[in-house]
Amino acid sequence: MVDGGGSAGMPEKAEWLARFIGEVIDWAAWTFALTPLLAGVVIGLVTDGWLIFGLFTLILFSLVGLLLSLAIVAYVSLTYRNGRSFGKRVMGTQVVRVDGSPVSWAYNFWLRTFLTKGIIMLTIGSMTSGLLFIGNYLWPLWDRDSQSLHDKMVGTIVVKALPPRQAFVRFRS
Repeated sequence: MVDGGGSAGMPEKAEWLARFIGEVIDWAAWTFALTPLLAGVVIGLVTDGWLIFGLFTLILFSLVGLLLSLAIVAYVSLTYRNGRSFGKRVMGTQVVRVDGSPVSWAYNFWLRTFLTKGIIMLTIGSMTSGLLFIGNYLWPLWDRDSQSLHDKMVGTIVVKALPPRQAFVRFRS
């Protein structure tokens, strides 16, 4: 259980709308990053002349793969190290453990985002016609601790981000 937020020792809980808009921003950023890859696939599938377009497609996939790899490294290293994805930075929120302590980038990205949100929620969500996926993002609206289902699974909560200096002093002690 998470305390009321804003009390001594615990940052204030983020509002649902700020969380939701942050997720939409993250999905839009990933969609933008993946668009060239999807364009390469479409070009490869709709062209009959593989001899003519084969080299072009190979070069395109190579460049897109390189750019996508760089984008993933930059995204993970720059945005997840303090529990703040790009969307969370824009919306002024961050992920912390339920006791208020910071999450590592590995915990936040691999366990919280990749495994629970990506693999479990999307896989099971697709088996339930998207109901679990939708329910996961609506859950904080009625949850006492303002946690999504994936937050409950890994023991995290989304809070209003502390200014960098306050966060350093708070987490240092």
